[in-house]
Amino acid sequence: MIISHCGAQGHRGRHVMMSQLASVFSIDRQRVQVDAFMSKCLLYLHVKGGKIIPRPWGETYRSQTRNEALHFDFLYLGESFGNFQYLLALKDDASHFCELVACESPTSDVAVEANLQWHSRFGIPILWINDQGSHFTSNVMYTLCSKLKCDQPFLVAYCPWINVSIERLNRDILQVFRTMILEYKLDHREWMSLISVVQGNLNHTALPSLAYKSPLELFTGLYPPPPLATLSWSGEADVC
Repeated sequence: MIISHCGAQGHRGRHVMMSQLASVFSIDRQRVQVDAFMSKCLLYLHVKGGKIIPRPWGETYRSQTRNEALHFDFLYLGESFGNFQYLLALKDDASHFCELVACESPTSDVAVEANLQWHSRFGIPILWINDQGSHFTSNVMYTLCSKLKCDQPFLVAYCPWINVSIERLNRDILQVFRTMILEYKLDHREWMSLISVVQGNLNHTALPSLAYKSPLELFTGLYPPPPLATLSWSGEADVC
């Protein structure tokens, strides 16, 4: 249970842990045992937030085709051992596949470069969804959008729940960063060294909302490496 929940797995939650265990083991009263284990995990209790409350105003966009709609937003992570303080998070709406780009400040140049890199790997989405920050409403972004022939709708001010997909990703990013910094006993300014691990955790985790498939599998067709694949048991002690 420790392998399926702690370390690089990021203390994500009950459904994720049960999915990892069920792919390898058949456990009697699995949910009871998982709940008992997680009730004693101090990091999970420390970082896991409450439920999201749906708001009645505004329309939430939902796509059924991968790489059709791309959400992106800047997230402030604080000072680091360097000049970087922000992450640009990009998320495919249908599959929840994401990429994280570190930057010094939220600028249109960073957003343009990140979108071009996404385009070079996966093709350009027909729809970009973001807020009305000046880094997204600049002429540079408008020109890029026109040349790539995609639409860029902006959200109503002070209505972040309309873009709930990227807001949920931001919450997960902060949760996984906090748990890994605490678990690996790192200085909070060392978050730069964890970006690849956090991105891998988010993309490799099977989710109930995706029929227990991972974002990586749905977006690229590749299967993520199972964390329990290298587990060995000598038979001398119980596995916990």
